[in-house]
Formats: sequence, structure tokens, C-alpha cells
Amino acid sequence: MPVHKDEIVGGVIVNRNKVLIARRMEGDEDEFLWEFPGGRIECDETPEFALQRELREELGLDIEVKEKICELNTGERMFYFYFAISKNDIDRLSSHQEIKWVNVQELSDFKFCEPDQEVLAKIIQYLKGVKIC
Repeated sequence: MPVHKDEIVGGVIVNRNKVLIARRMEGDEDEFLWEFPGGRIECDETPEFALQRELREELGLDIEVKEKICELNTGERMFYFYFAISKNDIDRLSSHQEIKWVNVQELSDFKFCEPDQEVLAKIIQYLKGVKIC
């Protein structure tokens, strides 16, 4: 699978029936908006491996990636969103201003970055289907 510099992976991470969301830092693109944490896919990485690497680097979080929920092509970037289960607690916060574990029903209450907002309904529907409520 060819990987381009503009491919991004986001994790819909679940622990104890709550979903992890992260708030972008001041000065970042889309500052102060919420997102599903993740990052850029590097050359020769699969989206699943990139997600595991990014969450370990940024949050100290180990995850088990289960499956792809959806993808979004904006023309400039390709976004992949994966469902994953956290294996441990977060031990650092290096790339985000704040994180929250929220119920699925609360996700609509947050202002997300545009790509995440575009797929939010699909993600909520998916999570309800896997009984994460």
C-alpha cells in the first residue's frame, strides 16, 4: 500500500466504555478543537502500526487495534479512523492541551477538528453497534 505524506490515522480508543478525545494545543492547526488522537503515517508504515506508535509516543498509551471504522479523503489528505482498546493508563501528555474519557452520548457536545467532525456520526453509529454506550 503506497503511503503519502498526507495520510493521517486517528484512534477511536475505548477503555471502560468511555472514548478518548484530545484537545489540540494553542498554536496548532485547529487549536483548541477536539480530535481522536493519532498522527501522520510514516513511510512504509501501516495505519495500524502508525496509530500504535503515535499513541505510545504522545500519551504513553499501548493499544490493541481492532478494525477500521471509516476513512475520509479531503483531496489534500487521507484520514483513517480505527477502533482500538487501551491496554494501560495514559502516562504523559506531550502533544495535546487536554484529554478526556467521555461517554459515546457526549461526543456530539464537543467541537471537533473538521475531518473528525465529518466522520463523527459514523463513529457514534459504529460505537453503538459494538455496544460501547
